Amino acid sequence: MAKNSDSSFQKEEFFKIVRNLFPQSTQKSFGEFIGVDQGTISKWSNGTLPVPYYAKVIVAYMMERSEGGFDPLLDVDSYFRDHP
Repeated sequence: MAKNSDSSFQKEEFFKIVRNLFPQSTQKSFGEFIGVDQGTISKWSNGTLPVPYYAKVIVAYMMERSEGGFDPLLDVDSYFRDHP
């Protein structure tokens, strides 16, 4: 399989997972959760910009939490507030 096909497949898989995690307002909700503008998420989705590695790490971690029976939407702010 060619590299472009691999990239396209990875992007499709990435957004399939994101849609499962954020079924309502996928791009807006995901963008708000990771602190990225919806327009940037849209550019990742349509291929104008590649999905950055950090976004893939966030989604992989969320899926790992979900598969382990935990809420995938980690409350990061409370974690730092509650753990000095």
